[in-house]
Amino acid sequence: MDRRTCMAASRPSRPPKHDRLTIVALFGLALVTLAIVGKAGFVVAAAVQQPVMIKQLKWTGTSWFGSPIIHDLGTDENKLVGTFYDIFVWDKDFNQIAKAPSGG
Repeated sequence: MDRRTCMAASRPSRPPKHDRLTIVALFGLALVTLAIVGKAGFVVAAAVQQPVMIKQLKWTGTSWFGSPIIHDLGTDENKLVGTFYDIFVWDKDFNQIAKAPSGG
């Protein structure tokens, strides 16, 4: 084997020209798809509004183990549920309507 044959055998083979065109076409299609989806609002990130304090509730303890949630609890009226040392439930006007003591 001469040197050229040995070097040609060690090089990775290139895909045929029509396969390269297919790859370029698919890549272009992917870019166009991303552009269309981005304009539809599925990929583009939007600005996030800064949080606004609405009401400061009386001291309830430290909340190490959970985050507050808003849920209707099956009544069709949203309630705020907070997990502190105890579990508290407030109505939409932030009146405390229930408390479950820790360990209870």
